[in-house]
Amino acid sequence: MTAPFNAVELGKHGRNRTNVWDYSSVNSGGSRGAELEWHPTVKPVAMVADAIKDVTRRRELVLNAFLGSGTTLIAAERAGRLCRGVEIDPVYVDTAIHRWEALTGHEAVLEEAANILTSEAV
Repeated sequence: MTAPFNAVELGKHGRNRTNVWDYSSVNSGGSRGAELEWHPTVKPVAMVADAIKDVTRRRELVLNAFLGSGTTLIAAERAGRLCRGVEIDPVYVDTAIHRWEALTGHEAVLEEAANILTSEAV
């Protein structure tokens, strides 16, 4: 097991944090209002990317069990991290894929679905 990682440590590594984070929200107007079309609780990508950078190293894995419109996926990509996410709503899955494709210029590839055991199948 690797030791815990903290990129902040009161600015020791160049990432200084306070307990107040100031990011524009979709409710403050400006250009972020269109993001509400993606998901009703979309978060600022810059905020999520900063949080990811505070607790992970480049190429490390970030897990999001409620991927939504893909903000964590986009933030991880921008921060140089890997991301794995789960989303049950096909509309949000499509949104996350389209956002990622637009950012990276790559085309998402559908892999064969894994066999998943549930309590009903056991």
